[in-house]
Amino acid sequence: MRTAPVERPGYYWLAYEWDNLLFSCGICNGTHKRNLFPLGNPEKRARSRRAKLSVEEPLLVHPAQEEPEQLVGYRDEYA
Repeated sequence: MRTAPVERPGYYWLAYEWDNLLFSCGICNGTHKRNLFPLGNPEKRARSRRAKLSVEEPLLVHPAQEEPEQLVGYRDEYA
């Protein structure tokens, strides 16, 4: 199980933004992602609604803004 400190104050201002609400299964959201939102550079994390989200470097794919098919690859299975 991953353990990481909870980032405060979080992204409270995005709680009711349609672009931020995506379907996810309970296992993916609750067990794997939880409250984690990894960034390429954590120093650029938005800390308020006045901060620009565009300067963040998210390490998670946003399927409404990016084409996941371009970012996911498959390998042949080994027997």
